[in-house]
Amino acid sequence: MGSNIPESWALDFALPIAFLAMIAPMLRTPAHVVAALVSIITAIVAAGLPYNLGLLVAGFAGMIAGAQTELMLERRKQAQ
Repeated sequence: MGSNIPESWALDFALPIAFLAMIAPMLRTPAHVVAALVSIITAIVAAGLPYNLGLLVAGFAGMIAGAQTELMLERRKQAQ
């Protein structure tokens, strides 16, 4: 698959692709997917915070979103 990437693209392209290839199989439950999406969106929105605090905020927001999704799914399962 790596031979399909044009040589004109910088090596910086390989790092995000490698990271996605490692993370994608770990997204098995809806809570994992929600946590990842919330973290991504929050990291992009909070990128301007000083001292790279946007990454900490994004991690925290993703953990909260994932936990809340787990609770919501568990309550929905018990209600049935």
